[in-house]
Amino acid sequence: LEKRKVTTGAKEIWLSEFNKDHCSFEEKQREQADYLGRKLPEIIGKKVFSAVFIHELFDKPAEKLEQDRHWGIIEVQPEPNLKLTPKPAAQVISEIIKE
Repeated sequence: LEKRKVTTGAKEIWLSEFNKDHCSFEEKQREQADYLGRKLPEIIGKKVFSAVFIHELFDKPAEKLEQDRHWGIIEVQPEPNLKLTPKPAAQVISEIIKE
């Protein structure tokens, strides 16, 4: 990326809001992890993007629509005491980052 930027004047490209559609909605946490485990290394390997942002880090339990509450790679249980639990996708991403 850096070489292309220097030789062509190209700007960096970021991939934002990347994730599996509706992620872990309806207990599909394993599907989300499998998808990110396949796609993230593929995207990184192409060396096109300077940064990749997963949509979203945390679930949003207050969202109006049930399906929009489960995009995160970390489950949020706000009641009775705040509890954050990594989903399988968080573990997969952690392993990819370590490589």
